[in-house]
Amino acid sequence: MPESQAIKAAREFIDIHDNPDNKRVTRTGEVLAQESLREYCDRVQVPYSSVQPHVRALRRSGIPALSIFRRGRPPALTEAEDASLVAYIAHLDKLGAYPTVQQVVQAANALRDSRKPKANPVSRAWYPRWIQQHPELRSSRQRPVEAGRFGLEQQIKLVEAWYRRLYERAEHL
Repeated sequence: MPESQAIKAAREFIDIHDNPDNKRVTRTGEVLAQESLREYCDRVQVPYSSVQPHVRALRRSGIPALSIFRRGRPPALTEAEDASLVAYIAHLDKLGAYPTVQQVVQAANALRDSRKPKANPVSRAWYPRWIQQHPELRSSRQRPVEAGRFGLEQQIKLVEAWYRRLYERAEHL
């Protein structure tokens, strides 16, 4: 895994700062105070707020501060809930019962209601963000076909095939 600029800067700062041989000396031989982390960050043009946690962690444990948590808004659904919602939609899609936006939101809220303690319903803006993260689930509109295009026998065969698939799926549950 490549190191970020902040981690590289933190390692370099510690190497420079903690080495007793690295002293800042003027032309006249006067020894200056060591460069602060903020001054160093300004000089190498890396944000102080990004470097400082890594310097602390490197001094404490020798390992940079790598967070396993995502930054920004916490997800409305856990990874398991998200996977089960995707599986539910894929299952409905295979059956030919394409879910609407309201059905997806209701399913997400049902998953959140099953938590202990119960979580609030998802926000209005949740669905557009969620569907953007799952492009494989983007809906495609089906245009209605006139009844006269299909013969009556073909319609019956389509309906029978749909019920046969539904029955097969129900047996597997």
